Amino acid sequence: MFRFLSSVTEGRVIKGWMSADCVMGLPRPVSSRYGDAMSEPVMVPPKPTWVERTRDKIRGLSRLNRPRYWLVTRGPAWFAAFCLLYVVGGVSLGWRSAYEVLVGLKAPGDTEVPLYGYALGLLGWLLVPAIIGGAAGYLVTRQIDRRRTVDAEELLAQMRREAGYSVDPPEVRE
Repeated sequence: MFRFLSSVTEGRVIKGWMSADCVMGLPRPVSSRYGDAMSEPVMVPPKPTWVERTRDKIRGLSRLNRPRYWLVTRGPAWFAAFCLLYVVGGVSLGWRSAYEVLVGLKAPGDTEVPLYGYALGLLGWLLVPAIIGGAAGYLVTRQIDRRRTVDAEELLAQMRREAGYSVDPPEVRE
């Protein structure tokens, strides 16, 4: 026991315990069972670089469902394009006028730059209903999922049994 405690305080690794050097990611050889002889050094793998960590995070996005994947991968670019268009509209048309055209309170032809007003009006005509519809659909889906007591697969299997089908749908022969 004394040998075990003394070897741990010296910074060596015994029976699976790691020293502070190994925790920091430094490739240090692991000592032998008794802590004195270095029979076969085992190297600790190096920490992944920032490039490897970034690559792993990008590859890990595929586990997200479709709307979240779109929001993480494509959403920022669309949001940046919208913000740029709105800022340019605010500078060229005036902030109040750009907002009113975007939400449909003002006709795009009544602005100082009608062509840009039409572009901003089209963006608002497409974007505002899409955002509201997406948010409403998401909230309705969450409420339905919370109240669902039977799993969808179990419900389909029960309906197939009651209709006289086997649990698995019949195979199509060619």
